[in-house]
Order: sequence, then C-alpha cells, then structure tokens
Amino acid sequence: MSEPATETADDGAAELLGRLVTVPEGYGRACRLLGLSTPPETLLAGSYALAVGVWLVGVAALAVGSGPVAVAVGAGSAVAAVGVALGGRYGVGLAAQARRIRALGAAPSLVATLVLGMTLWPSAERAAVFAASAGDGLLAESLDTYRRRAARTPGADWTRSAAGGPTSSRRSRLRLPVSSGRQG
Repeated sequence: MSEPATETADDGAAELLGRLVTVPEGYGRACRLLGLSTPPETLLAGSYALAVGVWLVGVAALAVGSGPVAVAVGAGSAVAAVGVALGGRYGVGLAAQARRIRALGAAPSLVATLVLGMTLWPSAERAAVFAASAGDGLLAESLDTYRRRAARTPGADWTRSAAGGPTSSRRSRLRLPVSSGRQG
C-alpha cells in the first residue's frame, strides 16, 4: 500500500529537481561514461545542496563566534562551498574527459594487441576476442561490446572463430597462399 505513495513521492521529487536544477548538455552522457548509477539531476542537485550546507556552516560560525577563528571557518566554508558547487557542476565532465583521454592513450596498445592476435590467429574475430580480453579501459570495453553485438548478426562467425572452431563454409572454401614472411 505504501508503494504507490512512494512512487508518487519519487515522481514529485524528480519533477521538482527537474524544475530547480538545469542539467547541462553532455552531463548525462558524462555520467553514463563514468558508470554512475545516480541520475544526473540528483547528482547535480546533491552537490548544490552540499555546497549550501557547507556555506551555512560558515555563516553559523560567523554568527555565533567572533575573532580570527570564526573568520577563518567562515572564509574556509565559503571557499569550500564554491569548490563543492563547481566540483559537482564541472567535475563529472572533467572526469569523463580524463577517461576519454586515457582511452586514446591506450589505443596504440590495443592496436598492437590486435596485430599480435592477427599474427597468432589469422582471424579478425579471434584477434578481437584476444585484444578485448587482454586490454583494459574504455576502448577494450568498446571493442568487446561491439564484438558481442556483431556475434549476434546474421553471417557472423565470431563465436565459433573465437572458440577455435570451423569458420563459415564461404571462408573455409577460400584458400589463401601462406607466406613465409620473406619477400624476394
């Protein structure tokens, strides 16, 4: 009986957050890239609420106390409140950008692993499985996701090739000459 009331309260809170907090463009995408399970509106509103709370601590310190300690606490709280608000607003985007940059830095390693996989097993599917399992990071995850998605498409032999099984009949009929690696 409390479930409909809870759903109504959650819907009302989400609607209120939607009106009070404007989520910047790209913020939701950055949250998804970082794997955050909290909705972007809630995350941003939470950082703003925390900033207001920190600021109120500083105001209370100035209202109650006097002297250099109260001024230091008040000023420190004001700076911390601005930092929390800016961290909530821009921190997610910066963290997502850092993850993308790290992924670009890992690209040469992933390509080298793909080349090694192609050298060991002359099959694009098996090399992709090898590179996705050997790598870590955003690009390796993306390659693994693409590989799994492509395995379910018609005509794709990702799973049998990756397991070392026979490939499709069209590929098995194709016989390529094996090169010794030397060119003359």
